[in-house]
Amino acid sequence: MIQLEVSILDFTDLKSHIRLLEEAYKNNLASIDQKVKSPSGTVTLRSLSTDFKKAQNIIENYRTSIENNNATANNIKTEEATLKSEIWRFIVEELSTELTAYQTKLSGLKSGKKALKTK
Repeated sequence: MIQLEVSILDFTDLKSHIRLLEEAYKNNLASIDQKVKSPSGTVTLRSLSTDFKKAQNIIENYRTSIENNNATANNIKTEEATLKSEIWRFIVEELSTELTAYQTKLSGLKSGKKALKTK
């Protein structure tokens, strides 16, 4: 029934519940066939609603996991852009002292060069 295996999901529980549902369904069909063959006999059909609810809960958990994974994947681009911005801000802040010192030294050298030319 399930063809595609997804690495973040473990389908073991769902597969076992589906097997249980299939077996209970087959047993109910056999009981119905028995009742058709012998209308006066008593048969009891097993309710499948509990097994369906368990399978539904498992599927709902898978859906939640997939949604969380999708949100993480969609958020990666935003987080990547934020991280790049923060890295550049860090680099600028770390180099601001050196840049200021360089600009001061360069300004002094230009002033010295200008003073030498005017003499």
